[in-house]
Amino acid sequence: MTSSDNPTTPNLLKVSNPGPFTQLMMEAFMLLGRYFVVIYPIFLYFILRSLLSPKALPDYQHWAWWVVSVGFIAIWFLFEAGWHAMTFQAVQLYETQRTQTIPENPSEIPPEIVFPFALLRAFIPGIGEYGLRFLVGGFLNIMLFALPAAAMIWLGIQTIGIPHLILPFLNTPEFQTQQFEKAFLAASAPEQMQLLLWEGIFWAILLLTLLVTNLTMYWRPYVIMHQFSPPRAFLKSVRFIFKHPLLTIQILFLSVALGLLAALTSLSTWTALFGFFLMILIMLYLQFILYLVLYRADGPQQIT
Repeated sequence: MTSSDNPTTPNLLKVSNPGPFTQLMMEAFMLLGRYFVVIYPIFLYFILRSLLSPKALPDYQHWAWWVVSVGFIAIWFLFEAGWHAMTFQAVQLYETQRTQTIPENPSEIPPEIVFPFALLRAFIPGIGEYGLRFLVGGFLNIMLFALPAAAMIWLGIQTIGIPHLILPFLNTPEFQTQQFEKAFLAASAPEQMQLLLWEGIFWAILLLTLLVTNLTMYWRPYVIMHQFSPPRAFLKSVRFIFKHPLLTIQILFLSVALGLLAALTSLSTWTALFGFFLMILIMLYLQFILYLVLYRADGPQQIT
């Protein structure tokens, strides 16, 4: 049961507006610096993935490729559960310091305030408490755009046909743009139109993916903060998005801008590692913003 469902539970932090977006950005940046330890489980996941990955993995046409891929996705969702539990605890500590008086007795001060590395203690319990919900919610989230995308591709094959012009280039290790342009210009008008129609389908799939991702971006904080089931968390996320459209647009533009920055830094071989590290920082930064927004606008669960 959440604090909003129990009228006897006080909730002094619940407000109707999470605050100015520029202030949220600065506070999330402050949280990123203060509780940088939250990023360590993400590094641990990629280290484990590199250690557990088979040396010779078959291509995507082999069933073993799908088994290994689904297994790594499942492990990522479990890591997400512990990572988000740490993120929420960090936001709770920040809000406690911001709205309440810190006890004078050192023994009464939460150890995570004095020693942020103590947040790591929330990782394993977070996996145990939220892991199953994150597994179910994560795969449901994938199905929300994967099933419509598969339906679009199936309809495209039935109505437009398979684009044989591009198939030889997809089977090559490196896509050669110049050779493809020459083949496209030399193709007949119906083949060119077929390829353009398929391009429109893939743009529609991309827009669908972005739409689902943005409409459901609060489902993980809802699971952590309010103990909601994944379907209910999805519905609450959509409702919150439509309740705060301006805030949603601001977060969307910030995400796109930071994503482009990370992509640009990854174009060069020399800066690829820095771009990867920057991408992880951006993920954590945006999560801090989402938790701050939801903590103040929708109210946290009262944990005793």
